[in-house]
Amino acid sequence: MKNISSILVAVLCMVFPASQAWAQMTFAKDGLRYHVLEGQNVSVCYDDEDSLFLSGRVVIPEQIINPADEVVYKVVAVADTAFKGCDLIDVLVLPASLQCFGAHAIDHCFNMVAYEVASGSQFFKTVDGVLFSADGTTLVSCPTGKGGEYVFPEGVKKIAPAAFSTCKNFRSVELSEGIKEVPDYAFYECWGLADVKFPKSLETIGAYAFDGTILQFLDFGSKLKSIGSHAFDRSSMVECICRGSKPAQMGDDVFGNDMNYTRLYVPSGAVTRYKKSAWSIFPTIYPGTRTRRWMGSYR
Repeated sequence: MKNISSILVAVLCMVFPASQAWAQMTFAKDGLRYHVLEGQNVSVCYDDEDSLFLSGRVVIPEQIINPADEVVYKVVAVADTAFKGCDLIDVLVLPASLQCFGAHAIDHCFNMVAYEVASGSQFFKTVDGVLFSADGTTLVSCPTGKGGEYVFPEGVKKIAPAAFSTCKNFRSVELSEGIKEVPDYAFYECWGLADVKFPKSLETIGAYAFDGTILQFLDFGSKLKSIGSHAFDRSSMVECICRGSKPAQMGDDVFGNDMNYTRLYVPSGAVTRYKKSAWSIFPTIYPGTRTRRWMGSYR
């Protein structure tokens, strides 16, 4: 089971919200609200009346009794934005029954420093408080109260959408080799993020992936193929290096609107190709590459 856990997590996250029973009934108990799904399963969902008052170490139960009909339900999912704005939570404990964890589930939970997973889970585990798929190949969610420098553990191949969304205290992040995609909203509004090291394996950067960071220097490997809309909007871009001879495709407003002081370095012989592509938004395109990185470090 564990060797396919990351695939199952991704599939179940798509299946549960699409359930026909999704909107048929909700109920609240002990500060949490639940959506009733198929097969006597429930998902923890957002509750703007009670959830915001959750504090300290919050434990999601494996089973919950609906007080209206006394039916016992199994907790199998945490829905998108389920705990958004619950900034009094320190630790979130997930049940072994949980199979799906939604995007933006803990946005703006700025005091949350760790996840815990109950023993027996076949879908999730934690490493230093960060939530991963059970096989360790997918980084699912980072507590928004964490900060400083973060280096991805070896073996991580995927990042879940919005995995670091609103983690405003990180200064630098180093992605592990083997990651091919930084998905939509992965580092959205990480206001303190000043440095990111991309792996050579990276091919795709999703929409709004680094929107709202303070990145000033970017160094893209030669395999980069596409960058989504607004991926680096609201940043402070000064210098960008592209090591691929073929320009990556770009969505709308990838780097925002103010490009007057931003320099682009591309491989010698590729300047004309970049000038004829969407990368022509850069006012200055130089041949060759630079080795200087943020805070004086060198690659």
